[in-house]
Parts: sequence; C-alpha cells; structure tokens
Amino acid sequence: MQTIGKDIMQKLILTLILVLVLAAAAFAAPKRIISLAPSITEILFALGLEEKIVGVTANCDFPLRAKKIEKVGYFGIYNLEKIVKLEPDLVIAGHANTDAIFLGLKRMNIPLAVFSSEDLSEVLETVGKIGKITGSEELAKAVIAGMRARIARVKEKTRAQKKPRVFVLIWDDPLMTAGKDSFIHELVTIAGGENIAKEVWTDYSLISQEFVAYKNPEVIILEDMGRRWKNKNESEVIVRQIGLTNTSAAKTGKIYQDIDPDLLLRPGPRLIDGLEKLAKKLHK
Repeated sequence: MQTIGKDIMQKLILTLILVLVLAAAAFAAPKRIISLAPSITEILFALGLEEKIVGVTANCDFPLRAKKIEKVGYFGIYNLEKIVKLEPDLVIAGHANTDAIFLGLKRMNIPLAVFSSEDLSEVLETVGKIGKITGSEELAKAVIAGMRARIARVKEKTRAQKKPRVFVLIWDDPLMTAGKDSFIHELVTIAGGENIAKEVWTDYSLISQEFVAYKNPEVIILEDMGRRWKNKNESEVIVRQIGLTNTSAAKTGKIYQDIDPDLLLRPGPRLIDGLEKLAKKLHK
C-alpha cells in the first residue's frame, strides 16, 4: 500500500507541476529551454524549437545538431550549477529523471515541466503538451496527426497478417523484456506481432530462459539496452548464451539486430519509424 500511495502522490505532484507550467506558458512562450531527456530533445526539434534549446544531456544525440548544444550532464545525472548558469526559463524532463534535480530547480525558482510517456497515447499527449507550453501548438497538432496517420497505415497493412510470436530482448544478463505496460508491447502489437510477454503486467521485467523457450518465439528482436551490434556473429553468440538456439526464431534465422534501439526505446516521434521497421521485419 505504501508503494501504491507513493506512486499516486508522485503522479499528483507531476500533474501539479505541469498545471503550473501550463498556466505560466499562457502568458509567454519560453525563450531558453533545457531538455533533460533524449526523447524530449527530439520532440523539441520536431516542433522547430532548435533555436530556443540552450542545454541538453550528453545522451541527446539526435538529430546531429543536438550534439552541438551545451551539455548539462547525462540522463539521470545533471549539473544543477550549469543549468542555472544557462538561465533557462523552462526545463523539460521525463518521468524517469531524478527527484533531486526537481528539488534543486524548485529552490532556484526555475520553471519545470515533467512528462510521463509510458504508452503511445502518452507519447502523443506529451508532444501536444510540449507544443502548448512552448507556443508551438499548431505544429504539434500537425506532428501528432502525422504520427497517427502512419500508425493507422501500419495497422491496415498488418491487419490480415499472421501474428508471429515475438521476443524483444531488452537486456541479456539477466534476461529482460518488455511487458504489457510498455510502449514496446504496443509497437509489437500494432506491427502485427504477438508479444510473448503480453501476460507480464509491468513495463519491463526480468524473465527466465525457460519462459522464453516455452513461449518459443518465431521472431527475436535484439535491442539489449541500446547496444549497437558489431556483426551478426555477436548476436548469435548472445542467443546461444541465453539458451534459445532451439527456438523457432533461431532455426529460421529470424533474429534481427539492425533496428536502431533509439527507435524502439525512446518515447518520441521516432517511435513510429521503429514501428514501421518492426512491421517490415515481422511481415517481409
């Protein structure tokens, strides 16, 4: 009960922060924005706000122009002194950011907006809300409409297709995958697949080799926490190490390692790129 209460309280606090920021944004659009998450940075660029971004994390590497913006730390580890020095009139963070930075920004009276994007609908909502607080509401609506249209096209193309069993590897030691409450589960479903962890009622969960072997995936997608696979042999070694060589996916060679992890793991506009690539892998 204590955990549930804490989660509810945290969501209420984040909602209150957002309401206050939205109220402030009604008077003046921010001119100096700092992003504390790669997905937020990508949304800001999609909304044409590049010139207003004065700080990002070292993990914000897309688009390439983001690499040239002043760094305020790494995702989850921030330099409050540097943030203050950049004199932002708005800092935007993701739900996964640390509470410590929230308290520090509050003490310095720096406006903060926090967004939770745990599923596709929340990703779309985040784009819309960021558009509203930055004075880019109309462009945000256009971005959202484009994302929705592309999602609809994928759904239409995969509607009548056979749904292969899919295992998305998020981490290999210990084994971790995406459960029902993750946007990755949604992407697999929309792409015309059946997530073997659809009965796991969490976003990301540890699982056993026995569980995966029993589910016998027909397709394995290797994401492994953002690892860039050097060659096919490397991924085949991983599959052997986790004991999945007897799965249908391994026997038919349907083990895919070439979908950029950022397209499936970052809750931003490029999730739709990931969705389209995933659909092509599942239904060649």
